[in-house]
This record gives sequence, C-alpha cells and structure tokens, in this order.
Amino acid sequence: MKWLAFILVLECSALAGVDWAATRFALAQIESGDRMASIGASGERGAFQILPTVASGRGYSWTNARWILKSRLDRFERQAHREATPAELYVLWHRPALLSQNRPWPAHVCDRAARFENLYCGVAQRQRTSLINWRSLVRVQAPQPSK
Repeated sequence: MKWLAFILVLECSALAGVDWAATRFALAQIESGDRMASIGASGERGAFQILPTVASGRGYSWTNARWILKSRLDRFERQAHREATPAELYVLWHRPALLSQNRPWPAHVCDRAARFENLYCGVAQRQRTSLINWRSLVRVQAPQPSK
C-alpha cells in the first residue's frame, strides 16, 4: 500500500508565481469594494479603478487590468532581478513610479499595500489549503489479481 500526501508550504513574503485569482479579489476590494460601476475622483473607472489614459480604449475589465499589471510586473522583475512581494504588486498597480524611487512610500500607500497583502495572502492560502483534506488522504493499492 502506498499513501499519497500533499504537503503545502505557503510563503507569502514573495510571489512564487502570481496568484491571479487572489490578485483580482484583493485589487477589486482595495480599489472599489468590488463595484464595477465605481468612478474615482480622478476619473478612474471600474472595480480596478483604471484611469482612462491607462485603459487606452481597452476597457476597464479584469482582462485589461491583468494585462496592465502583468506588463508592469515583468518590467519590475527584469529591473530588480527578483519576484515582487504582494505589497510591491499593489504598488505596481497603484503608484508604479514609487518602486523606482529610492525613498520610503507615503503612509497611505503603505497602509493600502498592507491591506492588499493581507487580502491576497488570505485568499491564496485558502485556495491552496482547500486542495488538501487531511481527513481523507488518498489511499492507493495495487490492483488485486482476479481469481
């Protein structure tokens, strides 16, 4: 008999590949409370509060938000030679220029980045741990020869 067990180690201080479902949830919660019809003070639109100049006619959907964030993330990783933390992922969305400046982030950005990280890590952890049900480990037996 063989027992299969899956061991999960979740380290949320660095993104071992972006969990896009967790990113979508956390970003929509932080930016608009997940309200698609939201319009911000500077004209940002949609659940992800995309500026019309950034949307460039591609719309305000998650597909466009992910494309924008992915391009910023790729640029960050090429320049920094490492993956972004969840807090940096939020700053790449909200104020990407802050990551290229060698100075502390403003307090309100730190607060929002910390809230994003908490939401992101909570969703990512729930998704990963839901894959494991320790009470019902899969038990694999070799097939019995028929008599």
